[in-house]
Amino acid sequence: MPAKNGFTLIEMLISLSILLLLLCIPLILFPSMTNNSFHSDVVARQIKDDLLFAQQTAMSQGRQTYVRFNQNTYRVQFSVSEIILQRESIPHLSARSSSLPLQSISFQPSGHPTHSGQFFVTIGEQTYRYTIYLGKGMISYAKQ
Repeated sequence: MPAKNGFTLIEMLISLSILLLLLCIPLILFPSMTNNSFHSDVVARQIKDDLLFAQQTAMSQGRQTYVRFNQNTYRVQFSVSEIILQRESIPHLSARSSSLPLQSISFQPSGHPTHSGQFFVTIGEQTYRYTIYLGKGMISYAKQ
């Protein structure tokens, strides 16, 4: 005897299968579209945090602290032989100077930057503009 007030089991299974397929399409497409952008944003935030770390280290240790960028890596250091922090193997990382030469990124023992200005960091396909202002804790970045 057919059901008069509802769906049969077959109809319910077909409806759920169609709904499941529709829900899986974004899960398959979106991670590949946003994964690189998300990774770039995380690395960009990490660079800003490491710049602030360099500034705090200069104040706490009472020594001038430098930030140096190379191909796919950057480091925070007191001198060439005294590396405090090094981030390596960051895919497609490159930095270029604008109004702040890359070799001039350093913080005095008081925590103040030795120079102010801007530089650009490209991570994958995303480019970020970093600005270091004169004064303690004044570092910002923005996606271009």
